[in-house]
Amino acid sequence: MAKMSNYEKQIYEYLKKPFPNFNIKCHYQMSNFANCPKRFRRMHVDFYIPEFNLAIEVDGEHHERKVVYNDEIKAQVDFERRQSLDTKKEIFLAEIGVKLLRIKYHEIKDLKWFEEIIDSAIKEDRA
Repeated sequence: MAKMSNYEKQIYEYLKKPFPNFNIKCHYQMSNFANCPKRFRRMHVDFYIPEFNLAIEVDGEHHERKVVYNDEIKAQVDFERRQSLDTKKEIFLAEIGVKLLRIKYHEIKDLKWFEEIIDSAIKEDRA
């Protein structure tokens, strides 16, 4: 499994509180979903909870804006590529009926906040 970011670790800890007996899958490969197109097979969702058919993505800074390390042009290309892949991932998951919850790194607050958004995502799916 790939190394988790600090934000992912925080969300994973939050997930274990309300769902201690659930099978929370970390860095779940898209290839595990039926009929996954070849172009997505090497991609993953940060978390997947099969009991709710819910995928969770913790979006770091590079999902919102270009992050420049050394090369401004490469940073722009990487950012545009990331946006495109995010959109394609969202479309594929919606097509197969997997609910996707995106959490932006700067929105992460406390456990109560997290339980409210998870509860809302689960209820919305069942409505």
